[in-house]
Amino acid sequence: MKFIALLFIGLITMTSFTTSNKINSVVKLELPEGNVDQNGWGSWKTTDCFRGLDFRVKRKKSSYSTKTEWLVQFRNRYNNKIYFNFEIVPYSQRSAIRKSQRTTNRTDLNANTTERNSHYRYLEESNTVYVHVNRVRFNKDGSQPYSNCD
Repeated sequence: MKFIALLFIGLITMTSFTTSNKINSVVKLELPEGNVDQNGWGSWKTTDCFRGLDFRVKRKKSSYSTKTEWLVQFRNRYNNKIYFNFEIVPYSQRSAIRKSQRTTNRTDLNANTTERNSHYRYLEESNTVYVHVNRVRFNKDGSQPYSNCD
């Protein structure tokens, strides 16, 4: 009887300090939940319009807020520096952002490089996110019209 009680207490103690291995990976664009790396980043995805511009997202739950922090990191596979606008929105707003083309963030990225830092946005959405990229220029920003999709 003591052995069963001791076993029961041991199991309760072990399970109370064990973390769940359930991975709630992020969803980017219209893709199902997928792989995340050891740092929590999702796999690289190509933007809707530019085949040489990739991004990946990461979701960070906040213990002090009801919102979720979404991070995005870009990778430029073009041989030219790229300048572009982007917006991070809940996946449910993807049609609205595509229609309005309203983006409030602008960044640039040297040729054949990956950003060291990431961009972030806090959203009520905790399961899916959409990254919209537009107003893309190559080479010197402002010296040429925006590029069309390739």
